[in-house]
Amino acid sequence: MSSLFDILKACPTAIPPHGRSTPFTPTTAPNLEQLQSLMTQHADVLSKEAIDKKTTAEFSFIDKNTQSCTRTLTLTPPSVCVDGVVRSVSEYIEYCLGTSVDLFFVRIRKQFPNKTLTILSDQSGGGIGFSLA
Repeated sequence: MSSLFDILKACPTAIPPHGRSTPFTPTTAPNLEQLQSLMTQHADVLSKEAIDKKTTAEFSFIDKNTQSCTRTLTLTPPSVCVDGVVRSVSEYIEYCLGTSVDLFFVRIRKQFPNKTLTILSDQSGGGIGFSLA
């Protein structure tokens, strides 16, 4: 009785046992330097997003005893976010906020109903801001 290996060896057109159409050789292996580079880029984006989310959390926290404040937030999105999505600045800010900018301001208005909320315009398109008085 012949083994599977003997049968495949005798049949040059057979697909190798690992399912590839061409035999696996070290020259078809992934380039380890490219893999390391991709892993480093991913770690850098992950770190940037963590810092931006922390900055956004600090921007969005307002103590209930605050009499007045002015805050601005400017973020630059990575070319591709860690989840693989390409986002504009406004989409990235919402991604870091965890909500839409509109809902963010609705929450502030509800939290401070007796204060005047002024939404500040960012002419460069790189952020958001508000004044609470």
